[in-house]
Amino acid sequence: MQRQPDEPVLWTFRFDPDLRCKHVNFIDRTDGTVRNEDEFLFTPYSAFTVVSVTWNPDPTWMRPHEIVLDVAADNQTMPENLPLAPWC
Repeated sequence: MQRQPDEPVLWTFRFDPDLRCKHVNFIDRTDGTVRNEDEFLFTPYSAFTVVSVTWNPDPTWMRPHEIVLDVAADNQTMPENLPLAPWC
């Protein structure tokens, strides 16, 4: 299925509860421009494993496509020859 660029996608990032993640920063926006916005910033070429993908035939903001990823705990332990995402 070819996804259109404007279709909503819910990304779920799963972190190992014990190892956590060494290559991510958590940003809590407190500058007054945006309320209740938190985000994770991963370093370039961070490693993820696709766990599941659920394509919704008619996605909406209430029923988006869903992609679940496992986050690598430490990029330095991952092989350097891992494939990049096809759109990179």
